[in-house]
Amino acid sequence: MRIIAIALVIFNHHAGYTLYQISSGAKQWVYMTITMITRINVPLFLMISGALLLRKNEEFPTVIRKRFLRFLLLITVFEGAFYSCYKIFMVLHSFEYDYSLSRFITGMLANTLEGTDSYWYLYSYIGMLLILPFMQRIAKKMSKSDFAVLIVIHAVFWSFLPIANMILLTHGQNEIYISGNISVPFSDTKAFFYPLLGYYLEYNVDYEKLKKKHLIGLIVLALVGIAISNVCTYWEGITTGAYTQNYVQLFDYLTAIVAFIVIRLLFIKCESLSQGRVGAIICCVGSLTLGMYLLDPFLKLFFCEKYQFMLEPILPTLIVSFGWIIISMIMGGILTAIIKKIPGLKKLI
Repeated sequence: MRIIAIALVIFNHHAGYTLYQISSGAKQWVYMTITMITRINVPLFLMISGALLLRKNEEFPTVIRKRFLRFLLLITVFEGAFYSCYKIFMVLHSFEYDYSLSRFITGMLANTLEGTDSYWYLYSYIGMLLILPFMQRIAKKMSKSDFAVLIVIHAVFWSFLPIANMILLTHGQNEIYISGNISVPFSDTKAFFYPLLGYYLEYNVDYEKLKKKHLIGLIVLALVGIAISNVCTYWEGITTGAYTQNYVQLFDYLTAIVAFIVIRLLFIKCESLSQGRVGAIICCVGSLTLGMYLLDPFLKLFFCEKYQFMLEPILPTLIVSFGWIIISMIMGGILTAIIKKIPGLKKLI
């Protein structure tokens, strides 16, 4: 799951992800579908965290020492390194760039330093870690109906309300606004919602007894969600003249649920995937995905422009983007493996 998620994260930050905004006809619908599937990247990572972390029983001092400080250090080290690399990049291209300790500190805290916007996930993850012990206790007490309620509330805020507003706007009516004082964090905030969802799918679903009709039903539901997201994105584009990302996450939770279940079933049915050399390779690459995520902005800064310059004239943009996924994962994986050999850094990354 981590390998698939990191591949989708890298693609999310490349030109192929937004091809639907500059295309037309059947290609546009294909590109939109790829974009909708891509958006399960962060949900999958958060669901994995929920499956692994919410089963534990930890106290706040333990979480702060073992997890919170580690990710705080990760943000500081990698944003600091990228800030310096960006300065070098600007100097090499004869541009002025404000480089100071005060700018770094304020930019790091606000996640506003140039080129580091993709690190937003770390900030969201830190927020989840700060209440992790609460979530661990809550998850174990939640029933099947409790999780169903979370999904329904999430659907109201993330699916039905945006669709209703789109319909109202296209008919010249005012949007429906929900008071900001109404907040349901465990359902509405993705950093809390998806870990809980991942915990439920890991420990409350009997995959051995999962019926084929239920799986097919979930897949159909996810496909319908993707189709509705495509229609909303297309309709907004032809109505306003601008294609946006306003509706790409309408039903990402349905697609993420299906992906989680299908991958779990795959490894249950095909034991060879989790054993021997194949299993060892998968585990090895999976352990490098955090490093791949952290290093991709560096690789893009120094290599991606030249890579695109060479291949864009001869290959479709989508293929170029897929190619960058492979290049970034290989280079990032190798660098991560090297970093892990450095004393003191193995547990950090």
